[in-house]
Amino acid sequence: MKEKMKGKLTVDARVTVLAIQPEEHKVKVSVAGCKEPKIFDHVITTLPFGCLRNVDTSDCILSWDLKTAIRSLGYDCSTKVAIQFSTC
Repeated sequence: MKEKMKGKLTVDARVTVLAIQPEEHKVKVSVAGCKEPKIFDHVITTLPFGCLRNVDTSDCILSWDLKTAIRSLGYDCSTKVAIQFSTC
């Protein structure tokens, strides 16, 4: 995916704050070690919920149910399952 992305791409950054700016349709991201937050059109995060709860998401307009899930979700043994359908 990295090769297909055009424009500026930031990877392996320790995010401390995610904030949605709805009036500008942008996402403000604060990264550890950087003085100023960065503004992006799109953000793709692959953080597990257990790590996401350490990021300040108070300005992300998340539902109460999702905030509760992020705070309380614990990880245990898991299995990934894929299902393929022949028709829609």
